[in-house]
Amino acid sequence: MNQNTSEATTAVQMVTVDTRIYPVITVLKTAYWFTGRCFVHLQFQNEQTIAVRLKMKPNFPIQELAGEFTNHLLDQALRESLGKETKAFRNLIIAHALSNTCLIQPELESAEPFHDPLKIIQPDATAKT
Repeated sequence: MNQNTSEATTAVQMVTVDTRIYPVITVLKTAYWFTGRCFVHLQFQNEQTIAVRLKMKPNFPIQELAGEFTNHLLDQALRESLGKETKAFRNLIIAHALSNTCLIQPELESAEPFHDPLKIIQPDATAKT
């Protein structure tokens, strides 16, 4: 990934992104996060490289913009990776929350409200009051 500032104007910075490291969707999501501060133009240079042009909007400082972009790119790539790794677990939690069936301890679904097989509601005889 290369970063450079345009010599002609300090209001534009360029970042070159290798799509073998950062998928296109990650670059798009990162670019979206920067649209509030700058105008973002993405262009493929070849099959494996995207040129990102960051042009500042009025009243926004340009210092370290390319560095911030690359940090957000790394952050977004990690989010994508963790999302894939935890997808099955998140789907199980959502299915459990939305279902009428208890997936973890089904015997508790049909229990009477005051039936306490684990003796949870009975006070501890050794506890001091």
